[in-house]
Amino acid sequence: MKFKIFTFPNCEKCEEVKECLKNEETEVIDLKTPEGLKHFLEYYNKNRDAIKRDNNGQVLLPVVIIFDDEDIVGITQSVEELKWKDIEYGLCPY
Repeated sequence: MKFKIFTFPNCEKCEEVKECLKNEETEVIDLKTPEGLKHFLEYYNKNRDAIKRDNNGQVLLPVVIIFDDEDIVGITQSVEELKWKDIEYGLCPY
């Protein structure tokens, strides 16, 4: 499994997810940079139905895209969801 974690500076939930996946193969992408936002939009436009938004339409962060080789096998947005997927993916041992 490989993970792309789309984050924003000073995001507490983003830090929790990064800590959870610290022993996994991850790429952390800062959405505050133009490159990071462009990279995110490539995934968002293809997977928008799987990415949660709040009542105002803002994307909830972090966004974690889970890959098996090059195929997307999951999208999650919290440590709780990663723990729930633990049985399937073996994530977040704590």
